[in-house]
Amino acid sequence: MPPPSSRRERTGALVEQSGALVTIIEDDPDFGGYLEELLQDSGLANVRLYDDGLEGLRACLRDVPNVLVLDLNLPSMRGEEICRLLRSSPMHRAIRILVCSDMPEAQKREMELLNIGADVYFEKPFIEERFIEDLEHLLRKSRGIATETPEEETQNRAPGAEEVAWRESQETFAREYSGPRGTPPPNFSGYSILEVIGGGAMGTVYKARDEAHDRLVALKVFLRNPHDKGDSFERFQREAVIMGELRHPNVLAVYETGHTGFTYYISMEYMDRGSLIDLPDSQITIDLCRRVVQQAGEALIHIHERGIIHRDIKPGNILLSSDGAIKIGDFGISRVRLGIDQREFTSQEMLMGTRIYMAPELFIGGKADETTDIYAFGRTMLRLFEGATPELPTRPLKVLRPDMPPAFSDALEKCMAIDPRNRFATMRETRAALLAALGDAES
Repeated sequence: MPPPSSRRERTGALVEQSGALVTIIEDDPDFGGYLEELLQDSGLANVRLYDDGLEGLRACLRDVPNVLVLDLNLPSMRGEEICRLLRSSPMHRAIRILVCSDMPEAQKREMELLNIGADVYFEKPFIEERFIEDLEHLLRKSRGIATETPEEETQNRAPGAEEVAWRESQETFAREYSGPRGTPPPNFSGYSILEVIGGGAMGTVYKARDEAHDRLVALKVFLRNPHDKGDSFERFQREAVIMGELRHPNVLAVYETGHTGFTYYISMEYMDRGSLIDLPDSQITIDLCRRVVQQAGEALIHIHERGIIHRDIKPGNILLSSDGAIKIGDFGISRVRLGIDQREFTSQEMLMGTRIYMAPELFIGGKADETTDIYAFGRTMLRLFEGATPELPTRPLKVLRPDMPPAFSDALEKCMAIDPRNRFATMRETRAALLAALGDAES
């Protein structure tokens, strides 16, 4: 907390922004209370304080704030992860983020290059006037109000002693770092970042250009968390190893794995048409279903015969390219029996996945096996016909789309049988039955 000598009598500096929502995630109760009081005294009426990273993230997803004031060293979920998840979400990436915690300058630059950094960084303790000025600037930007930067607003004003000290500390920081302050490096470890194309618990995925090979790639980046027990990173490593071991035309190819001082990454084949979840209803045809069953089914046969259970089959993990290729990706939570990984999964890991595609037995401690992937594949195919929102409980395809072959609906129902003994026994059998049901239909 700043020393009492830096406190000033407040006149409601943020009163014009009083209707804005500011969320604070800070686990130090003294500093969190100080921030809350500082903002309220400065004219903000709507300030919410959370002391847990995961709880604070859920609050931001539920009630989107104009500005998030964020610590990094948080219980449950670190601040860098919160930045990454918010920046990866189309509905939340416009949230203005002010990080109030120590962070190495090189890490700031790397996060900003990856579009997962903050708008403003402050070290503790900070100069209150400077903090309020930057917060007001972010609030105005979040509400679409044209504004000068705090630097532009104050460049002709004679600085006080505290501001002189602040500027000197920033200049020292800039001299100690090897590059010009505020200028991002030309690439991230040899990759030019073009745009965010996805994100989730296992990392952010970017469309990027591999400069050395002059090709577009999907670059999956995992933030290094010094306080993580290792489970998340192990899953990230596992994905790279599994995909590197698999050589199949319908499994996403891995080109390279690597790391920087703060992140790990996997460079993968880029699929230019996105995933099944991106397709409009008009493109969900019998011909598409046939191609998905042929190609994704062939990939699942291949991985199952090598002792791998995918465990997260869903529309978002079945990818498409403009040349007609369909491939399976995202092996981050796969259950694998390769020489490099002979561990059994814990009960917590067994429950990982996307809930609506998970077989019922997994929720009561059942083991993930080939039939749970078969369930997920059937549910994935049915999901293509449900429109914008998945239906729970599900309705048979013959009810959703009477124009589709009844045999195809029956085969999907068999894939999704409650009792795994009533499903198809293997993916090879599943693929054959689904193709037979679609084979005589008009395209």
